Amino acid sequence: MIESAEPIRRFDSQWTTRVVSVRRESDRTEAKRLGRDLARRVGLEPERAAALDVVVHELATNLIEHGQRGELWLRALDGKAIEIAAVDAGPGIQDLERVLHRASATGLPNVARLSQELHVDSRPGGHTYVRAVIRPLADA
Repeated sequence: MIESAEPIRRFDSQWTTRVVSVRRESDRTEAKRLGRDLARRVGLEPERAAALDVVVHELATNLIEHGQRGELWLRALDGKAIEIAAVDAGPGIQDLERVLHRASATGLPNVARLSQELHVDSRPGGHTYVRAVIRPLADA
């Protein structure tokens, strides 16, 4: 994790990776803007681009509300799908299975519904890592 008073925004054109240090609402807005730009760049269909926007929103919100500090990574996969990764500094998720399977229209259950792939690694008292992939309709 990179420590800084200001959010760090990077763009790596070789890997089409965009990283936002998420600490406040304006960082979430920036992450969503970068996600929309990347969706346009890879030609993601409007339905999938909308899903990406919600996934970025949910993961950035989790970083702000629960993660203490963290980064959101967005990158193109094979020039057509988009991978979103959120890494935070804690405090971890106490009961991951309960959180993932609760009847909720927000948070990680929403990310799971909208993503074609989801991986969550979290331990109480530790970091949380979430990886989601949004694929084009033809590849879903």
